[in-house]
Amino acid sequence: MSIFRTQFDIQGLNISRFILDLKSNDIMLFNLKRLSHDHIEVDITSGDMSAFYNVAKKYNFKILPKRMSPKLFLVTFFKNNLIFALSILFIFLAVMVSNNFIFKFEIVGDVCDSSKEKISRVLKESKILVGKPKSQYDLDEMKLLLLNNVDDISLVSLSIYGNTILINAKEKIDDSQIVYDFQPIVAEYDMIIESLNLISGTANASIGQTIKKGDIIVQPYVFVGDKKIAVEAKADIIAYVEIVQTNRYFENHVEYVKNQKCIKSSYLSIFGQDILKDEIAKTFSTSGRVFENENILVPYKNFEVKVDEQLICENLLLPIKKTTITFYELKAIDVFVPFDENIKQNLIEENKKIIYNQVGIKYALDPNRIEFDSVLIENEDCFYVSTYLKTSVRF
Repeated sequence: MSIFRTQFDIQGLNISRFILDLKSNDIMLFNLKRLSHDHIEVDITSGDMSAFYNVAKKYNFKILPKRMSPKLFLVTFFKNNLIFALSILFIFLAVMVSNNFIFKFEIVGDVCDSSKEKISRVLKESKILVGKPKSQYDLDEMKLLLLNNVDDISLVSLSIYGNTILINAKEKIDDSQIVYDFQPIVAEYDMIIESLNLISGTANASIGQTIKKGDIIVQPYVFVGDKKIAVEAKADIIAYVEIVQTNRYFENHVEYVKNQKCIKSSYLSIFGQDILKDEIAKTFSTSGRVFENENILVPYKNFEVKVDEQLICENLLLPIKKTTITFYELKAIDVFVPFDENIKQNLIEENKKIIYNQVGIKYALDPNRIEFDSVLIENEDCFYVSTYLKTSVRF
C-alpha cells in the first residue's frame, strides 16, 4: 500500500451501488477486494479522502480505517488530541526561543572567591546582565572590560555553552611570593671536565678538573652585586667518563621449566570495563614473569603468567573482548653449566646493553671515543665479568 493511501474495511448492504457512486464522483479505488456480498476492502488516496466521506454519509455503512496514511494519521491524532498537540507546539517554540538566550554567567578557572565577586560586580555595573538574546553579548568587548577593570586577573577567555557564558579567568601571580626550586647540575659519574660553556648559573668546576660522583658542576644562582638571585642552572658540558657494569654467573644454578599443569582464569571487557572477573584475575595483569607464591590464590610455588586477549565482537557499538590468563606451573631444576667463552661474551654484551640504557639515552656519546674493556674475576662459587666504558659524554 502506498504511504499516501488509507485502507478501509467497509461493511453494509448495497455495496455495489456504493462502489458505483464512488466512481461516479471520480474517486479512485485501489486494491479493491470483495470479501463477501456485504464486505469489501479498498484503498483511498489522501486527495480523495474528503469526497469519499461525503459519499459515505449517504450510506449506513460500518467504515473502519485499517491502515492510515501518515497524513491522515497526523490529522486524526491532532484532531483528537488538540490540547496535547498545542502543548507539544508550545514546548517546541519555548525551547527554540530559550536556546537563543543567556540565563547564566559561570566563572571558572584559577580564581578565588573575591575575584569572582569583582568580576560579577563589574558585569553588573556595566549593565551586562543575563536574560538577553545571545546576539547582544559581545564576548571580545566583555573580555577587554574584565581585563581593564579587574586588577586581580591576568588572563580571561569567554565562550558560550548552551544558555551559559563561561568566564575562564586566571589570577595574577605575585612575584614576591614565588619560591623557585631550581636544581644544580650534579655529576652522576666520576669524570674529567673537558669543556664547560656556561649558559646560566654559577660554574663550580673548571676545564681539566676531576669531578667525583655527586659533586656540583653548576650552581642554580648568580650574584648581582651582593644580591644572590636564583636562576636555572644550564650549561653545555663535555666530560670524559669511565663507567663500569658488573655481571656474575653461577655454574651451579636453578632453572625453571614449564610443565603441563596450568590454571586458567577468563573474563570479559565491554567498553574497557572488566566484568565477571574472579579473584585470581584481579591479582595478576603481567605476563611472562616468574612469581614467588606468597598469599597467592594459585596453588603453585613457582609459575609463569600468560595473558591472551581476543575480540569476540568487533562491532564498534558493542566491543566485547575476552581475556584469558593462564598460570603455568614451573618446576625448579638444579643444573650445572660450566663457564666458557660464549657465556663470558654474553655477559659482556649484557653489560654493554645496560651501560647504553643508563648512559646513552640520557647523554650524547662521542662515537669516536667509545672504548670498552672487560675484566674476568673468578670466585669460589661464581664468575664476575666487569665491563668498562671509556668515552666522552655531552650534557
